[in-house]
Amino acid sequence: MKKNQYRQYDPKESELAQLDIQANKPPQYQHDCKECKFLGQSEFGKYDLYFCEQSGISTTLIARFSDEGRDYKSGLCFVGMEPVLTQAYKLARIKNLL
Repeated sequence: MKKNQYRQYDPKESELAQLDIQANKPPQYQHDCKECKFLGQSEFGKYDLYFCEQSGISTTLIARFSDEGRDYKSGLCFVGMEPVLTQAYKLARIKNLL
């Protein structure tokens, strides 16, 4: 998969610099996917943010809000519309994952 394939939202460099603070916080919730890369905690409530390449099949962003398996939001298609996934996208850009 090419980097920046899902660049429907292009954050400014100043926005990216501010978000690096959240990238330094540890996860709050259990996450069961070993392939996911933890990005940091969100500033929009209590979410843990992840990037996942899903075994090379496709790429997604995940915002987990509890230890329960079903309690998450996900999808690159929601970047720019869903604030917490937009933040995950920005953090993935900081880490050069997208």
